[in-house]
Amino acid sequence: MEFEDGKLLREVLLFAGSVDTKINDMSLEVIDFGNLRDYTKNEVLLTLYWLEENGFLTRNNNIAEKRYTLTLKGELLYDRFSQIEE
Repeated sequence: MEFEDGKLLREVLLFAGSVDTKINDMSLEVIDFGNLRDYTKNEVLLTLYWLEENGFLTRNNNIAEKRYTLTLKGELLYDRFSQIEE
């Protein structure tokens, strides 16, 4: 399945891969990363969920706040995106 907005996908994946991501970190009041402020909160969260659903991120529900980590598939895409200059 292809994701329609490659720039948004890149920004969310780079954000998720660069910090210990909690769902609270994805709110636009808190986040100040790359160009994510150019998108709505819904767009960012739907992208996060798409990445999870398609095996790029995994969510750990065993701790107080949900944290997202990259899977091997996500790490490969993260590495590819990290090498691309915006």
